[in-house]
Amino acid sequence: MKAKSFVAPDMRQALKLVRDSMGADAVILSNRKVAGGVEVSVALDYDQAMIDHRVNVAKAANIPRYTNGSSQFAPPQGDTNRLLKETLIAAKDKDRREEVKAMLNRQREQLDQAEWLDQGQQLDKSNPAEIDEQSAEVSISPQAQQKQRTDKLMPPAAYSQSQPMPEAVESVEEAAPAAVVETYEMRAERESAVAGATVTNKATAAIPRALTKDDTHLAFDEPKEAESEHEMLQMRSELQQLRGMINSQLGNVAWGDFSYRHPVSAAIFKRLVSMGFTPALSRSLSQQIDSQSSKKDAWNDVLLSLSSRIPVLGASLPRAEGRIAFVGPAGVGKTTTISKLAAEYVLEHGPEDLALVTTDSYRIAGHEQLNVLSKILKVPLRVVTGKQSLESVLRGLSRKKMILIDTAGLSQKDTSWAEQISLIESANMDIQKWLVLSATSQRSILDKAVANYKGLGLNGCILTKLDESASLGEALGVVIEHQLSVAYTTNGQNIPDDIAQAKPKNLVNQAISLTKNATLDDELAADCFNESMPITNGAFSAA
Repeated sequence: MKAKSFVAPDMRQALKLVRDSMGADAVILSNRKVAGGVEVSVALDYDQAMIDHRVNVAKAANIPRYTNGSSQFAPPQGDTNRLLKETLIAAKDKDRREEVKAMLNRQREQLDQAEWLDQGQQLDKSNPAEIDEQSAEVSISPQAQQKQRTDKLMPPAAYSQSQPMPEAVESVEEAAPAAVVETYEMRAERESAVAGATVTNKATAAIPRALTKDDTHLAFDEPKEAESEHEMLQMRSELQQLRGMINSQLGNVAWGDFSYRHPVSAAIFKRLVSMGFTPALSRSLSQQIDSQSSKKDAWNDVLLSLSSRIPVLGASLPRAEGRIAFVGPAGVGKTTTISKLAAEYVLEHGPEDLALVTTDSYRIAGHEQLNVLSKILKVPLRVVTGKQSLESVLRGLSRKKMILIDTAGLSQKDTSWAEQISLIESANMDIQKWLVLSATSQRSILDKAVANYKGLGLNGCILTKLDESASLGEALGVVIEHQLSVAYTTNGQNIPDDIAQAKPKNLVNQAISLTKNATLDDELAADCFNESMPITNGAFSAA
């Protein structure tokens, strides 16, 4: 075998050197990256090289004739001459030779298939150096290609060194060359484990270079970990759904039992929920019913209990004195409410003791309505700007008995919102803060408004737009829960007519009239009843 190595900057130039120097029959034994570029080892006289390779592998494997590679107890290493003689004896058995040939054919098919898959994976990776090598191999003759495919299944070490054949092998080759071929085929059976390892090495070589580092196991574990995490999340979701179904079933049982044992309380509970009150408040009110009372008497008792829970301010504005700042979200009707109260005050006491102040200098025409109103009522209007503080403006109006302060309705996310709050808090004067709430707002919006302005120390609230609301239970539930006293309610745009002092019984009657046709089916009632029940250890408690 004639072996030679070539070094070139890249694979394309290396293959060109091989073709020019060794010819088209040259077989590539190995290639590797070196400091100068790429080193390619090639050889001629491939048949002799194959025999050398098989003898070396047999010597290294040291597997006896009828012992497979997975045997647990292997005999001690023997010399090459003895192994060849044993192989020649086994080759005389015709049946054994046919069996070995069939096995070799199957192994060749498996190796060819592994090589084809390996080449497909390498092409998919679009490695330019490997593509150049493959395109160069195509230009070599078919005989050389066949040799090269067989060569790729052999370790490069078999060709990197030129060792002479043992004397016994040379004598056997001279005496019976055909037997040597058969011996080589018999030895291939014992090398099946080595061939399998070669296929494994080729499959491993197809893995991207980034995965051949120390963290290769991490790259293979990531999909497993992701799949395991996905399965865990899916299992957790299914458990939550199962728990929800169990709680729902338990809640339905609890609602059915409650309806059967206390039909009057169950009917009143459904009525209160349909009015917009929270399930917790509705349950609390319905449980106070005397079991011996009729439905009508029980309903009246519930309304009286509900009225007693609504806090209101006793004194009306016309008889009060002081400074009142109206705060709240945008669009709830602060300016309109101030206009109604100012008109009512002027009608009762005259314009001499009233003054209007606005801090809404952020919006275009933010104080135009009050400007027009002040001219009609003939009362002074002061606008607080950045040049002067609210306290200085109020001190300039110290002779006025009643000062109504309008503020800008800004979102809490607006940077100017904090300036508005600071403007009111920095005034070192006695100022009442009334929160203006719209009855058309959802329960969550009402709760958020109370939470945003609660830090000012709210003295009361005003419920607006009752005429536009579909139910009043949400707003009344908020004032009951936060114990926020109601001063006034508004139910229209007319100035000064559509405003009234808050009274608990009137509020309850309005809540009833707004929802007199409202109904609640049993399924929704069961859900609301479940929501009102205390939960202990993930299950409903029959409290």
